[in-house]
Amino acid sequence: MPESDGVRRTQCPWANAFWDGEQMAFGEGVTTLDITGHELTHGVTQHTSGLGDGYAGALNEGLSDVFGKFIAIKAGDPNATGANRWLLGVGSSIGQVRDMKNPANSGEGPGPDRVNGRYWLGANGDPHINAGVVGKADYLITDGDTFNGQTVRGLGENKSIALWWKVENLLRPTSTFKDLGVALNSACTANARTGVAGTTTADCTQVANAVKATQLNLAP
Repeated sequence: MPESDGVRRTQCPWANAFWDGEQMAFGEGVTTLDITGHELTHGVTQHTSGLGDGYAGALNEGLSDVFGKFIAIKAGDPNATGANRWLLGVGSSIGQVRDMKNPANSGEGPGPDRVNGRYWLGANGDPHINAGVVGKADYLITDGDTFNGQTVRGLGENKSIALWWKVENLLRPTSTFKDLGVALNSACTANARTGVAGTTTADCTQVANAVKATQLNLAP
């Protein structure tokens, strides 16, 4: 969530949530399952991939969106069904903050749906904005769609969750968006080799299509 928003830091009731390296903090009405899962994932990332600043910081935010949304979906959260399936923060006091299916529609401000696309920021930009590319990749891999010249058949929730968890363990503190693309393909290959969650080599073709669609195969 947006730790750098001065207005949200000073208003009462406080409308934000964050992980500070040791604990989570939540303003009133900001404890929805997806936001809570988002902050919990920051703690997990700190102790796994250790994603740092710059583009790695945007990947950190993106992974928190990914797992926060999966937590809400798997828990049967009514705020994560139907049209709200890929919206993060619905039902909270701050409203939806991220639209993973259509990042340009994100409540905190429009984000990019592909590397170097519209709304793309440099490495020192707000990491919550470039995180939109990660969310879009998750949407495509999980549910499938035709986007940016690529058609992706969705893998479904279980295979996608297993894929992203493998990715979390492949990334490093200085990883870039292109590294994420490599990690997604490598993670799928590894999961298909051992049949994790029923993953197949055919699924990896779809992951590769999603990587191309979001331009995670390109350097910023």
